[in-house]
Amino acid sequence: MKDKIIKLKDLKIAIVDDSSISALALGKMLDKRGAITFTFMNGLEILNRIKEENNAFDCIVMDIMMPKMDGILATKEIKKISKTPVIGLTSYDLDPIPQLIKDAGMYAYLLKPCQLTKMENLIVEAVSLKKN
Repeated sequence: MKDKIIKLKDLKIAIVDDSSISALALGKMLDKRGAITFTFMNGLEILNRIKEENNAFDCIVMDIMMPKMDGILATKEIKKISKTPVIGLTSYDLDPIPQLIKDAGMYAYLLKPCQLTKMENLIVEAVSLKKN
C-alpha cells in the first residue's frame, strides 16, 4: 500500500463530476494519498482548462453523464489536443456505454461507487504509460 501512496504523491489529477459531493469525496480520498486534485463540474470546464494548458494534469477522472458537455464528448475533444489519460466513471455499464467509452479514447472506466485501490492502480498505470 505504501508503494501506491508514493506513486500518487504530487500527481495532478482533475476530477470532473457534476455532483459536487462525489467530486469532493473522491478528491479528499486522493489528496490523502498525496495527489493534488482539482475539480470541474462538467466536460466543457475541463476542456477549456486543457485548451489553456495542454499538460495541466497528469490524469483526468471524468464522469460520463454530465450537463453542458458529457464525459464522452469532452474526452473526444481533449484527445484531439492532449495525451492526458482519462479514466471514466459511470453508474452503469450497459450497452452501448463500454463501446462509447472505448471509442472516445478513455484509458479505462470504473463503476460508481468505485474502490479507491482500483482507482489508484488505474491512475498510476495510465500515468506510467503516458510517460513512457
